[in-house]
Amino acid sequence: MTEPPRRPRRRPARIVRVETYARELAAALRLADWSITVAVESAGRDAYASIDTDPGKVAVLCLGPPFWRATPEVQRATIVHELAHCVFAPMALTLQQLGAMLPDGRGRALEVSLLDVEHEVIGWLEHVLSPSLPLPPAFGGRR
Repeated sequence: MTEPPRRPRRRPARIVRVETYARELAAALRLADWSITVAVESAGRDAYASIDTDPGKVAVLCLGPPFWRATPEVQRATIVHELAHCVFAPMALTLQQLGAMLPDGRGRALEVSLLDVEHEVIGWLEHVLSPSLPLPPAFGGRR
């Protein structure tokens, strides 16, 4: 006897609200061609957020406990920061491929160095762009 199909789990309302907001910000940042989703899984206990991207312009945003406790301004800046990684995703992939071709760990050192510079630029973009974008709605976290 086969089991009846399971109903898909409903995603928490706050995750759906963040996803809607992140997609609005993505459109404002000219990333509307990306498929942005928010994972139910956490980014980690101490991390505000992380984002995973793939070459097919798919991004999965993970949020950690500090995000939910943050002010709306910090939440906005955090999402802008993570979305900016989408802009640099092709470069990051190229750096990984280049790093794999260089001998004796030099490729990895080059990759890490350039990714550090990328992160500095993303931080700058976050601070410049965030104030001009709308604040998020209440996501159901502590404020």
